[in-house]
Amino acid sequence: EGSSNCTYCKAGKGVNGDGTQCIKCQPGYYSNSEGLGCFRCPENTYSIGEGNTNCTKCPQGSGSESGSSKCTICGKGYYSPSEGSGCIKCDSGSIANDYNMTKCTPCPKGYGPNEEGTKCRICPKGYRSPEEGSGCIKCVQNNIADKEGAEYCVPCNAGYGTNEDQSACEICQPGYYSPFMGSGCSECLMATY
Repeated sequence: EGSSNCTYCKAGKGVNGDGTQCIKCQPGYYSNSEGLGCFRCPENTYSIGEGNTNCTKCPQGSGSESGSSKCTICGKGYYSPSEGSGCIKCDSGSIANDYNMTKCTPCPKGYGPNEEGTKCRICPKGYRSPEEGSGCIKCVQNNIADKEGAEYCVPCNAGYGTNEDQSACEICQPGYYSPFMGSGCSECLMATY
């Protein structure tokens, strides 16, 4: 004999695969209202055990993917400033040199983070870092930083332009000129030298 009505599953439960009975939501899932079924916990939250009616935010220094039954501590180069914020890569001027960090540490003047964001390294020639946390910034065209760890870039004198990596000034080649400081070498017009 057929069913004359449908039964809602209670909060913390959803319908099994063949739709014949209510079962508890699995770890990483929740159901907070009658009749809605089980949903994956959102990113940076988790649920453990079965039959959850809500998900818990991951603590500072950790994060999770959606549908997780646990949080994972943030790796080096990442931080999590608040509960449920998840792991965020440190910005271009700071580092997280350990796991489970809740904030990043700015690199000092003349330094920027390595690719992984785990340690500060001295800025190479052709780059500058004018203040704490600014990271290594490439010199603008026709300016150089001729030493590692430079805080500022300087323009080349008239008659000079920069080399390719902006680490040194080079005299303008025959047929090129630089009329004033920082102008760079430009090709002479036709019928001039």
